[in-house]
Amino acid sequence: MKKKMTVLCGLLMAVVITAYSVSGTYAKYTSSMQTTDSARVAHWSINVGEAKTLNLFKATYGAGNEIASANGTDLVVAPGASGQVDIALSGTAEVAYKLAVTAKVTNNVIYDNAGGVSPIKFSLDGTNWFEYTDLSTKLSTELGAKTYNANESLDGKKVTLYWAWAYDVDALKDMGITPVDGFDYDKADTALGTKYQGTVVTDADAFAAVVAGNDTWNALGWTSIDDVPDALKQQVQDEIDAYKTAHSTASDPTITIELDITATQVAPTA
Repeated sequence: MKKKMTVLCGLLMAVVITAYSVSGTYAKYTSSMQTTDSARVAHWSINVGEAKTLNLFKATYGAGNEIASANGTDLVVAPGASGQVDIALSGTAEVAYKLAVTAKVTNNVIYDNAGGVSPIKFSLDGTNWFEYTDLSTKLSTELGAKTYNANESLDGKKVTLYWAWAYDVDALKDMGITPVDGFDYDKADTALGTKYQGTVVTDADAFAAVVAGNDTWNALGWTSIDDVPDALKQQVQDEIDAYKTAHSTASDPTITIELDITATQVAPTA
């Protein structure tokens, strides 16, 4: 019996050892891979947004300063004056982009009875001249006509803006502009040189303001200077004149040009 047990135990141990040995020879399929990816933001370094002085107009014109502001600092325009300025762009981008220009022109240098026509004309090549009302369209066409590719540089890109006020009809013709028949340009130019625009306070408005500001006078119910007693007329008139001087805002005809140049990314196509 003891011998049988010894044999049985030996067989069991052999089975256990064999089973362990067999199980150690099997393994499941496994695979692995490690990978990574990263990207930086595409660069945008186009220089069109910095505030700059346009320097289109001057205080003096001509080799002998034939046109010059009295204080030497005010910028002026007059018949025979002209000027030009280079609008330079620079930079690049790692995206496609387009340019657009908005020109805001506030122009009170307008001929009377001439349908809003200004004597000041503009050009982008010094040869073909156009009205100030077309400035936005012309500049946008010049700068925004194409799409710039990614990494295409703007360095060296510029547009030259010219302006001129013809001295006489012959100079106007030289600019390629046909004079209006029967229109007296000399008279119209002279009128602009002597014209003032702005708010001028009337005597009636000044009188009402002066009286309203004085409780005693206001209580008397005066409606015009004629109602004022002779003894007070001069005092009231002096205050009327002072009020008109302080509140009138007369100014010369002026032209102001503001340019807004914008670069905008173009969306990728599918």
